[in-house]
Amino acid sequence: MNVSRLRRPLTAGLLGLLVVGLGHLYLRRFRRGAAWMLLTVATAGLWVEESALTALSNGSLDLVALAPVYLLVVAATVDAVGIARQSQQYLTITSEGDLLTCPVCGNDVDPELSFCHWCTTDLDQFTVVPAGEARPDPERERETE
Repeated sequence: MNVSRLRRPLTAGLLGLLVVGLGHLYLRRFRRGAAWMLLTVATAGLWVEESALTALSNGSLDLVALAPVYLLVVAATVDAVGIARQSQQYLTITSEGDLLTCPVCGNDVDPELSFCHWCTTDLDQFTVVPAGEARPDPERERETE
């Protein structure tokens, strides 16, 4: 197993557990990260009792009262890890056929370069998939290994 393939999803997951949405920001999914942050703040404001939030700021935990927030933390972390795993494996050739789309920042890059000149991501680690073609099923790839 390639350890470098695990580094990005693991980092996104740990950051997502540390602060909701931080894993998405690490993946440069700014709107999605901001949406998870706002959703968590709104959930805490609407469904968590004020006494539980006060107790949390004083250092004590009421797991039952904070359950909606914890569920969002887990959901956001799973989402960030899924995005990292999906985007890490494939480069897509655009319809023009001469440009690649960087899976990290989404900008078009020159296929002759081995890195994205926008975000400096190493492009040699990705599998190239032409636009319009389905990406290979990762489960089938694991079965053949």
